[in-house]
Amino acid sequence: VVCEQSCWCGRETRTRPCGPQDSDGYSCGQVCAQELDCGIHKCPYACHPPTHAHICDRSPKLLTKCPCGKVPLWKLHMSDPKLPVRKTCQDPVPTCGAICGKVLACEIETHTCTRPCHDGPCDDC
Repeated sequence: VVCEQSCWCGRETRTRPCGPQDSDGYSCGQVCAQELDCGIHKCPYACHPPTHAHICDRSPKLLTKCPCGKVPLWKLHMSDPKLPVRKTCQDPVPTCGAICGKVLACEIETHTCTRPCHDGPCDDC
């Protein structure tokens, strides 16, 4: 007997022999693209089980440090009370001014970003 099974994001279906694995679903490998809790951004991860929360990575609840990751945002607000508090995922993330230092996309450990703390991707190697 053959059963039809849908992937977790719902874009694909496949047929396979019926069995206990049929209720599990599967990953089709495509980008999930379901709307995140912010209502603005889409899930950037590969098709995944529904247990994976759709919380925006840029949510003020999750993003608690400057873009380079060195300074908690509360410390930046303490040193400059005029900095606006982030309320949505679209509000700018305050920067600390230190050298970013993240390892570049080439993944060679000694190749690090020399720009001051910044939002968005680092420059190419």
